[in-house]
Amino acid sequence: MAEMKEDDSRLEFISLEDLTKPPKGQFFECYRNYWWTKHPEKGFAVFRRKRSEGVHALANSDEAIARGLANRFYPWAEVEQVEQAYIPMNLNDWTER
Repeated sequence: MAEMKEDDSRLEFISLEDLTKPPKGQFFECYRNYWWTKHPEKGFAVFRRKRSEGVHALANSDEAIARGLANRFYPWAEVEQVEQAYIPMNLNDWTER
């Protein structure tokens, strides 16, 4: 995998307020004390391979791994720890195809 530009259409950005608020009426994944890839102006990054799929966190529980990935693939990014974050989950991502 090569460096991903901050304007890549597969990236979406979420504010801290939205990231730390559990989505209502849907399944979600909860990340506790993870280190997140963050654009300094746009917010916390998530990845979506296809529009029909759910989003995937660009985060890791290990700070060194999160920083290493950010340095290698997201040079525009900062890394920030978030105590508790919620990402909507698309159950279709977990079914066999």
